[in-house]
Amino acid sequence: MDKFKKEELMNKIAHALDITPQIYNESISAVRGLSAYIKNQIKNVEIYKQGSFKLGTIVRPYYKDKDGEFDIDLVVQFQASKNNIKPSTIKQALRSCLSSQNYRNLLEEEKRRCWTLHYPSNTCSFHVDLLPCVDESSEVKSSIAPVQYRNTSIAITEIEDKKNKPYNYKWMTSNPKGYAEWFDDINQRVYGEIKKQDRLRVLNENITMFDSIDSVSDEYTRTPLQQVIQILKRHRDVMYCNDSDNAPISIIITTLVGKIVEENPKVYNTTYDLLNSVIEGLNFYSQLTIGGITTDFSEDFKTKKLITKNMQNGKPYWCIKNPANSQENLANKWNENPEKATEFFKWVRQVKSDLIDILDFEPEQIKQKLKYCLGERISNQVLYDFNFNNIDSSKSRTLNFSDSTPKPYRW
Repeated sequence: MDKFKKEELMNKIAHALDITPQIYNESISAVRGLSAYIKNQIKNVEIYKQGSFKLGTIVRPYYKDKDGEFDIDLVVQFQASKNNIKPSTIKQALRSCLSSQNYRNLLEEEKRRCWTLHYPSNTCSFHVDLLPCVDESSEVKSSIAPVQYRNTSIAITEIEDKKNKPYNYKWMTSNPKGYAEWFDDINQRVYGEIKKQDRLRVLNENITMFDSIDSVSDEYTRTPLQQVIQILKRHRDVMYCNDSDNAPISIIITTLVGKIVEENPKVYNTTYDLLNSVIEGLNFYSQLTIGGITTDFSEDFKTKKLITKNMQNGKPYWCIKNPANSQENLANKWNENPEKATEFFKWVRQVKSDLIDILDFEPEQIKQKLKYCLGERISNQVLYDFNFNNIDSSKSRTLNFSDSTPKPYRW
């Protein structure tokens, strides 16, 4: 398959994975109603989006190739001093608010950091995670780097041990506003023009929803940065659909892709080119799982500190820094369970095989592989729109049986 066709196919995959503007509008309407209700019940709270719904990296949910739920993450920030209030107080205050007649039937069991409301829908079910918090103390803020993000830091509540009741709560530092600002700055700086151009696509695909191209806001557009993250998350969801404990977490995927774009002077204007570059960059670090530490790498690899591995007390110590708070290590779970690091790079290699290498094989083999690694429903939608004609099969490789055996998947 020539490069142009690869780019076309990857764009169709990304668009098929995205939620539709109709689903977005339905969910945002529910969020607005919920936010208005909470603000009416609890005075002086600020409510704002975080996570994939804020970053534009949300993907259609996957559960054994059926429609699952997608999640919307909201922050509920109380206007109170961290030093004068307990984490349990705001956690239970939010529960009391949500336990009213309006939302009690949607409220799920308490989670470590948030409360969850489940919204059934005729189009696509979703749930809303509400994270209670307060402004972080000035003492903690003064230690956060980079400096430009410290003022938006918050203190969130966390249950220390869910196995023991009554629960004990503690404060944890987080910074979803700072993280979103970091991500949006990269997306706008590198792909600002593409965002503008993508408005026309959204308008043409949803002509009954929008009056003009000016009425298509950024919430509906997607750039290669956002699409690569969506594709990687979908592949992750399928590969680990029965083994979620070992699945690479979304914030690590999002951070690593964002850092590669941020630190690379070359701009990849297509989703296929950026995905190829991201997988090549992440694959570089896989050698760390078989020995060595990051300082062994040559200086000519620009993103050599993207993932670091050093030795502490005779044990490997992995680190992926939160770009909005350098004190937060997103890879802490890798240090608690080294198998998670091994699993992450196994997944990276599988993405390369499934979404990059496969495109040089026969069309029928490409179709089979995409159904396998992205889910049959999404793949059927993509393949229905994609024309495999005029592909020079004489240059295609042939996939033998051992190459296509689904051994790495957790089915």
